[in-house]
Amino acid sequence: MNIKLNDVYRFRYNDEYNSNGKDNYWCFDGQLVVKKGREDILILQDTYWSSDSKTFLLEEALKKGSLEFICNMEDVVKCQENDRKYYKPEDVFDLSCQHHYRKAIYRSKKAKKDLSIMQESLEDMISEAKWEIKYAQNSLDRLQEKLEKVKSGDMDVYI
Repeated sequence: MNIKLNDVYRFRYNDEYNSNGKDNYWCFDGQLVVKKGREDILILQDTYWSSDSKTFLLEEALKKGSLEFICNMEDVVKCQENDRKYYKPEDVFDLSCQHHYRKAIYRSKKAKKDLSIMQESLEDMISEAKWEIKYAQNSLDRLQEKLEKVKSGDMDVYI
């Protein structure tokens, strides 16, 4: 396996290493970025902390778990969560850290807006708006029923 500077990987401990009785995911995102370590050796550094992060050499990471390539930071640009409505899922990357406390959404520099994704997004938004209208109408109907009961003297109405 070849890694290069600024590659981003998802890391998961294997069952053997994870059953050691420790909480291996405490202050650990499992999102590793390839950086230069001492003597320009490439290391995989977890994103949970900006410094003093947990780091692995490639061989150590492969021994303790599995790596899944996500993207290279040179090939992506920062964007907003809302941009998911325009691009294919495989072109948008959630690189949030600290267990998603610090949101970080990126998209491929080569990504183009996708007509079918935009259409699907709009259809979802229309469905949600229709549901909200129906919910509001039902709420209005219940409130009008309660008002009629109160107007007729019924004070056993929960408001």
